[in-house]
Amino acid sequence: MAKVHLPPKRATAMLYPGMSTFVTCKDGDRDNIITITWQSSFCPDPPVLGISVTPKRFSYDIIKNSGEYIINIPNKELLWELHYCGFMSGRDVDKFEKTGLTRGKANVLTNAPIIEECIGHIECKICNTYPIAEGAYSLFVAEPVSVTVDDRYFNDAGWITGAKGAETLHYLGGTRYAMLGETVDFKEAAKPEKAQ
Repeated sequence: MAKVHLPPKRATAMLYPGMSTFVTCKDGDRDNIITITWQSSFCPDPPVLGISVTPKRFSYDIIKNSGEYIINIPNKELLWELHYCGFMSGRDVDKFEKTGLTRGKANVLTNAPIIEECIGHIECKICNTYPIAEGAYSLFVAEPVSVTVDDRYFNDAGWITGAKGAETLHYLGGTRYAMLGETVDFKEAAKPEKAQ
């Protein structure tokens, strides 16, 4: 096996297979959908997570001013809409109208809508904002205030990866995505001889 050196800017591409999500936000009478792959869970208890957004994005000021956002989790059936929302600007188009996605009422938040077609929703209240990369992006750290999911695809153990419809999307760069589709369990893995 040969390993090659890559330029440092390729580091993010190696970490790309993060879940791709729709983030919805609203400030005043304008809402928007932004596709986000740069999100993370920072702490499980109490739960804290965050998304990274550049100030160049139309959603940036909406999220910053409203202090909230909703992470909507699509499955593979929404691939076209997910990619479209990542490459079109809310300054130019109403993404709900163009994609046919349905605005729904959130459980706790009063501004941002959920996307009805998604299989999960995490409603978030921002607790901290951190500039990163010399202000090129901001990290919007948030506490989840409501979590809903389709119970056909998620249970106490997490995603039910064999269930048809539970195929979450993971961005690989360009126009390529991977799908969650298989679970491996450490308890079932063969122990290497050197570890015995």
